[in-house]
Amino acid sequence: MIGISSSTWGIGGTQFLWGYCLVSAGAAVAIADGWRRALRAQRGDGSQPDLCTYDLALLNGGPRMVVMSAAADLYREGQLTVHTEGGTLSVAGELDPAADPLEHEVLETVRGRPGIHTEQLCEIVAEGDEMRRMSAELTAGGLLIEESRRSALLKRLWIVSGLLVTIGAFRILAGIDAGNPVGYLLGIVIALAAATAFLTHRAPRATSRGRAELERWRAGYDGLRRQALPGQTALGAALFGGVALWLAAPEIASAFGVPREASGGGSGDGGGGSGSGWFGDGGWFGGDGGGCGGGCGCGG
Repeated sequence: MIGISSSTWGIGGTQFLWGYCLVSAGAAVAIADGWRRALRAQRGDGSQPDLCTYDLALLNGGPRMVVMSAAADLYREGQLTVHTEGGTLSVAGELDPAADPLEHEVLETVRGRPGIHTEQLCEIVAEGDEMRRMSAELTAGGLLIEESRRSALLKRLWIVSGLLVTIGAFRILAGIDAGNPVGYLLGIVIALAAATAFLTHRAPRATSRGRAELERWRAGYDGLRRQALPGQTALGAALFGGVALWLAAPEIASAFGVPREASGGGSGDGGGGSGSGWFGDGGWFGGDGGGCGGGCGCGG
């Protein structure tokens, strides 16, 4: 017998299991509603910025994706040297003064710290002025979820899930100690923990409108998903993440620890999506379809 039928803590197994499931479902609805509201964020100042390659990378995979895209382009253009085994970078050339400010920030960060590890590079550039400016413009344009709001929603997810998993774990231990079956509850607790980890990894950054803009760009440059093209290294990585990065600059992908599984079209920081399958358009957490307007900035 793997169900829960005996009494633990003075509450029958079936009653506890039903109550636990109802509370979990209610928590999921409340969390989903918070994400829906964030995804439907409207333009704060009535304008939408023209998007360049690194704006798209930020919408797709956050600051880490931006740094990887810039590093890939700098590497292909001969300005960076990659040490794949140690995951470190060094400056190998000079950059055109007219190049993107984000590329200058990445290169100067590496220049000031020869042999810098890619993780440290991501941390420094993520807190830099250029990344803050990009984030502020995309948030004001209704394309990016405000980072403080995103962090608050993730914290809510962790707290609620942590409480449910903790209660479930104590109930399981008490049930085992009393010799009662706990199989069903154990399965639910494991599923809750796994879902929390998965949703944390896939939590979106782009709003529904930002997602629509990403999809518009992907449709226009779909070939970069399957083939690396000269001059399009950063754009391919920005739009398709790991799948394009392994094609165009495998040394960079290796140095940044992008899993080869990402070359199958995964999402998140290493892959090519923005988590919308669960939180975004048509996903579990819904969201507006959103139109896509605005002009197109730099193409890479």
